[in-house]
Amino acid sequence: MKILKVLLFLLVFYLFSFKPANPDEGMFLLNQMEKIDLAKAGLKIPVSDIYNPSDTSLIDALVRLDGCTGSFVSDEGLIITNHHCAFGAAAALSSKENNYIENGYYAINKESEAKTMMTCKITQSYLDVSEQVLKGVGSNMNYELKNNIIKANIEEIIAYEQKKYPTLKIEISQMSVGKFYTLFRYKILNDIRLVYVPPRSVGEFGGESDNWVWPRHNADFSFVRAYENGIPYKPKKFLKINKNGVKDNDFVFILGYPGRTFRHQPYSFLVYQKDNLLPFVSEWYQYKIDVMEKWAGTDAVRKIQIAGYIKSLSNTAKNYRGKIQGLNRTNVVSLKNEENTNLKNFVGSTLELKTQYEGVLENLENLYSKNHETAQRDMLLAELYNSVGTFYAAHFINTQKVEIDKILSKDDKVKVLLANRELLRKNLQSYYRIYDPEIDKLYLKTLLTKLCKLPENNKPEFLKKEFGETCSDEKINKFVDKLYKKSKLKDTKLSWDLFDKDIYKFFKQTESMMKFAKLVETEYRVFYNQKAERDGKISELMPKFTEIKMKYYDKTFIPDANSTLRFTFGHVRGFMPRDGEYNSPITYIKGILEKSIDGGDYSVPQNILSVYKTIQAADVLIDKKQNDVPVAILYDLDTTGGNSGSPVLDAEGNLIAVNFDRAYTATINDYAWNEAYSRSIGVDVRFVIYVMKYIGKTDRLLNEIKCNI
Repeated sequence: MKILKVLLFLLVFYLFSFKPANPDEGMFLLNQMEKIDLAKAGLKIPVSDIYNPSDTSLIDALVRLDGCTGSFVSDEGLIITNHHCAFGAAAALSSKENNYIENGYYAINKESEAKTMMTCKITQSYLDVSEQVLKGVGSNMNYELKNNIIKANIEEIIAYEQKKYPTLKIEISQMSVGKFYTLFRYKILNDIRLVYVPPRSVGEFGGESDNWVWPRHNADFSFVRAYENGIPYKPKKFLKINKNGVKDNDFVFILGYPGRTFRHQPYSFLVYQKDNLLPFVSEWYQYKIDVMEKWAGTDAVRKIQIAGYIKSLSNTAKNYRGKIQGLNRTNVVSLKNEENTNLKNFVGSTLELKTQYEGVLENLENLYSKNHETAQRDMLLAELYNSVGTFYAAHFINTQKVEIDKILSKDDKVKVLLANRELLRKNLQSYYRIYDPEIDKLYLKTLLTKLCKLPENNKPEFLKKEFGETCSDEKINKFVDKLYKKSKLKDTKLSWDLFDKDIYKFFKQTESMMKFAKLVETEYRVFYNQKAERDGKISELMPKFTEIKMKYYDKTFIPDANSTLRFTFGHVRGFMPRDGEYNSPITYIKGILEKSIDGGDYSVPQNILSVYKTIQAADVLIDKKQNDVPVAILYDLDTTGGNSGSPVLDAEGNLIAVNFDRAYTATINDYAWNEAYSRSIGVDVRFVIYVMKYIGKTDRLLNEIKCNI
């Protein structure tokens, strides 16, 4: 089947009337680019070269690579993305003998390119389906009924589309809660092979010390190749590389798949995030990181085992700390509060508005206030399921037992279990992760201790049932030790062996952890349902909240990012993160040498250090003003999670960098773009070529991307 030409319908009136608060702000939908004066901003090619619904354009080189973005850079399916996006694949292929995390990976020919679990998603077309999705939905319906109708409509639309386009993946994305929906058609490629990953000391130079920090000096890039039917995939378009790079104040733009943003949420939501979610998650994740790193110590096998998980936890923890700092340093919260007051006054300004929207903002505030009251309790209880593998397995078995016991005969029970084996396996694997029983036990003790310290009116009743009126550390330690002493679930190998050998016996087993999990679940389910009901009411109010904002501003706004294809533009630009401290927008190899003296996260093996010190780079890679090779660049584009791996393109649409991070305070981009602090970071393509040539010695790839030097 031919790849579909991009069919674009109006995404209802609001999509064409978006106006950014700042000329360089915005994660724009593709059809919005015609409404921006990009030529004035610095673009030197027609917008149709970037996005053309009736012909090939730059967006045809873009892919979504699991949670990251990537782009084709050759006609043989070669994709460039970030080092950290391929990190999990390298870790999965690693062993003590072949440590691809530390040493890097290079396939010397196509035959040795290693298959991964990564998936490549290519946008084929999209269109507005808001009217179809909301068919039969009434403005005064309760949330549950409305949600059920929307869900049924979406399922019907997807089923119809799937029959029409059987080779494509059909998804419907909510662009605004309960108001706007867009259907996307994707081509899916499941055969993605690892081609080149630089050594960790190069691709992750600076480690956690430099994560979410500027200046940066790491080559955060890697290459994978997409295959279809066993042969390299032939993309409609691939990017050309500009070996000359860019300089300060040059125009640049990004195409990519930014993840989730929350810019159109009410003031109360932002306060809830700032005071509850952000500090809780950052502190808990850091605790888990410290525990696991202590457990791994210098053991190479253990370090490989936890590497991917630690990296994920560290990234989120530091991101959330950056958000907290950004919210404290900027006026984002106060502006949201001011907007909230203005919207209230606006609603009360006319009888018509008052009739339509009276109480919307106040009800949102009350619902978030109740969520705030129980936040610590609810998040701690949730972590019993998310973090304690043994507890989660006990809960999972309890839940399945309820369903199994509804079936009368043993033979029928076995048949049902076997028929659903893979789904059960997938769901159990979600949180049944135990690196060591002692770590698992420590998590449970810590969470119970924290729950015991909650105010009396928030303390779960099951604590009194187990520990009496006072739950001391001694009581908790004794209780948890007893739970784990005879537990079979603490040994994941034994559990999975039993699951595969006799699934009926696996789900018939009993132990004291299951009894405890049932006790917790009885109460937690009540709390969970209460919060779900409040969140449902919030979702029910959000369409009206959006309408109030649209009427107040007399315009609509760019929908929040939701992992769909977007465009953002700006300039290479430095900034002042603190008073009196200016950060220039380009770093160089000399910065690597300066940092390497400190060791630790800045350690560089002697053979690579020697390359940095002694190799005379090709003239085309050198910034003549600095007489050095540029490493990373800084720009004021509007990016967020999911933009990792996005191509940074120059005014003529050539690849000049690969986006990989934001500056620390720019983590607030999820809530608002800030001209002073919103800066994103990319690895300069000149350093990419340098690493490939002099460290990786990947001449075959340099030839393929037309960058041999």
